[in-house]
Amino acid sequence: MADDPLETLRDEGRRRVESDRVAAARAREARQVGVDRETQQRLRDSVSPFARWIWWVWGGIVAFGIFGGVAMALAGERFPASGGDAWLVMTLAVAGLPLLVAHRLRGPVGARDVAREEAWVRGLPFRMEGYFEALRSIATEGTATLTVVFEQHESGGPDDETFEALLYAVGWKATEPRGTRTKVVARVADFGEGSAATNAHLAAWVHEAVGVLAMLHERHPIEVVEVAGF
Repeated sequence: MADDPLETLRDEGRRRVESDRVAAARAREARQVGVDRETQQRLRDSVSPFARWIWWVWGGIVAFGIFGGVAMALAGERFPASGGDAWLVMTLAVAGLPLLVAHRLRGPVGARDVAREEAWVRGLPFRMEGYFEALRSIATEGTATLTVVFEQHESGGPDDETFEALLYAVGWKATEPRGTRTKVVARVADFGEGSAATNAHLAAWVHEAVGVLAMLHERHPIEVVEVAGF
């Protein structure tokens, strides 16, 4: 009995649907892996000076080589023995080895610095939430906030004026005091025509604020500090 052409066509359609579904799922997984990798690298760059600055250092070496090579080439028109091309090749070769080594070290060093930052958070006398999510964010400008919730304690929380003055001393401005237990401070990042590739500035600002809050905690126990990024 001959195959039913409609059934054959249906089976082919089902095969194609399944193939497309599998391909779409793999594409989603690949995109997610890429997003996760970029997100993790943003975190590393935000807390690791090595990971953050190595590209600038190498870029400076390359720029020096290019400008030096151009200068030597121009000089070579009058003094052929100056070897402008050789200068450029030598500079790029010398810069290439450190770049390769630095690229290999960027991940491990960044991971080490992230682990150190995680240990710092765990060692705080109060909980801190949202910090690493804020550092991973692609947004690096806008308004960041700290919501500080004080414990139910006989001392109560500090009065609004004292709390605002303490945090303002390190650049954070109170936005909406809500009674004695919960207070909110904010800090704005605006680089104008420039930009920031990482949230290293937010990490530094949070460290400054937490230094004040840790001292305040001794008199007015803090339950949790919630960080919201830009």
